[in-house]
Amino acid sequence: MMTTSIRNSATLLWEEVAAIISGLIGGGRYGLKIRVPHAFVMTFLFGSHLSFKKKIITIAKLAAEHATNLASFACLYKFTLAALKLLSLRIKQSSGVLNPGIIRQFATSLAGLISKF
Repeated sequence: MMTTSIRNSATLLWEEVAAIISGLIGGGRYGLKIRVPHAFVMTFLFGSHLSFKKKIITIAKLAAEHATNLASFACLYKFTLAALKLLSLRIKQSSGVLNPGIIRQFATSLAGLISKF
């Protein structure tokens, strides 16, 4: 039988994994949702020298690239956020000198900064 602390940490870990996967799927879906109409309009406005088949291929490539970039950013952001959250919990459990509230306070900004690069 598992103790409650092990069960809670396993549950927390699975919740973070679910958040990372959700970010990956949501980022990809949103990237497609935003980029397809934009690529469609821009390709048909400025791609007069392209055939219809080339236009469709160009739209698909642009949309896929944008969806991949946004999905990878969202996944990396969620992963970094989860890592900082687990780090602050470890610090709190070990009752170290560092205050875990400081990590939590700047976690979203730090995760966004790390994910950007």
